[in-house]
Amino acid sequence: MAQLDYMGGTLSDVLTEYRILWCHVVVYFIVACLVYRHQVNLARQHAAEAE
Repeated sequence: MAQLDYMGGTLSDVLTEYRILWCHVVVYFIVACLVYRHQVNLARQHAAEAE
């Protein structure tokens, strides 16, 4: 949003970058959830093997 603050632009001037930012947020969230799920499954497997 530096373009808005320093260059006097409008939201439509940075709309593409704004959408790309939110696409990155969604992709990162999905990847983080998948990695977390994998880690939980590994922990459960190790706990089951220890019994």
